[in-house]
Amino acid sequence: MHDLAAIDRRQFARVVENLLSNSRKYSRDGQAQIEIQLSEHRGPVEKNSEADEGDWLQIRWQDHGRGVEPEQLPKLFESFYRTDAARYGAKRKRRSSW
Repeated sequence: MHDLAAIDRRQFARVVENLLSNSRKYSRDGQAQIEIQLSEHRGPVEKNSEADEGDWLQIRWQDHGRGVEPEQLPKLFESFYRTDAARYGAKRKRRSSW
């Protein structure tokens, strides 16, 4: 494995900020418990794929919030897609700090 990963730091920071925000916003008790796992891999990103051969990293993010309904998962990464709870406002406790 190589020691460096080529990423757009600003976009990656936006992703992490969004994940932190959503984990907190949709937590069950107003506090987010988050588990982050980083894994190194070798080979194609998807099974039976010739594209993206090489070494790659996987970041697994898990919180213990309300989650997303299984039927909404395929649409989750579509631009501007929001689940019904997010669209109509989820009930949540607000805290002023993490």
